[in-house]
Amino acid sequence: MSKFGKFLFGAVLGGFLGSAIVLLFAPESGDETRDALKIRFEGFASQIKDAINERREELQKEIENYKTA
Repeated sequence: MSKFGKFLFGAVLGGFLGSAIVLLFAPESGDETRDALKIRFEGFASQIKDAINERREELQKEIENYKTA
């Protein structure tokens, strides 16, 4: 595994462990925490979809430029 792969794995693992610890010590009730996480996840998923679509459009433009060149 490359250095970047190891770094990425560690970052993701750290994120999950950190999230689990935060959830265990959260001051809100379980329902409130789940609702807040759901809203944040939906926003995050929307941002990812937007970024994917934006990048797809950029790549399609680049492909068209190479075809005409």
